[in-house]
Amino acid sequence: CPKCGMNVFASKSSCFKCGTTRDGKQAEKGDGKGGPPPPDKFSEELWEAPRASLGLKLLGELSQPGAQWKYVLEDDSRRSYAAWHPSIFPQDRCDAYFEKVKEGTAWKQPEGPQGPIPRKTAWMVSRGCSCTYRYGSIEVEPQEFPPWMVELMQEIMPRCGLMNQAEWPTSCNLNLYEDGG
Repeated sequence: CPKCGMNVFASKSSCFKCGTTRDGKQAEKGDGKGGPPPPDKFSEELWEAPRASLGLKLLGELSQPGAQWKYVLEDDSRRSYAAWHPSIFPQDRCDAYFEKVKEGTAWKQPEGPQGPIPRKTAWMVSRGCSCTYRYGSIEVEPQEFPPWMVELMQEIMPRCGLMNQAEWPTSCNLNLYEDGG
């Protein structure tokens, strides 16, 4: 970007950070920092249409009986949820998968404006996807899901109530902190 120095123009016509166009002019602004205006609310109380009206279910509702989902965020007005489930594998199996992932991934260590970021990263996608992952000024090229990822999803997704492979995730961002952070 000619104004703030971010490396952002791979597929954008203006900088996501400051709104400057490739030629150095200020792009049209919404109500934020160069971004579009916020979306309209669905209703007075809700930002999004209710899940029930769209037939959407949470993984905790789809999972097999006895699943131990713990929801730490349930914001129905924004249809935003975060949940955690304890591991279904014994520790030795977790350790074996960790080694498979660590050794079987083409890790990248992108550089930001201040130098290398403090983690290694990988962006994995299903066959046929070529989308690049971006966060801040960093772009990560895709790698196709390796066999271990497919194997892992074959074990995990049915336990999440996703029996049909067409419903499974098509991408996964992986981060590796060498210092254990």
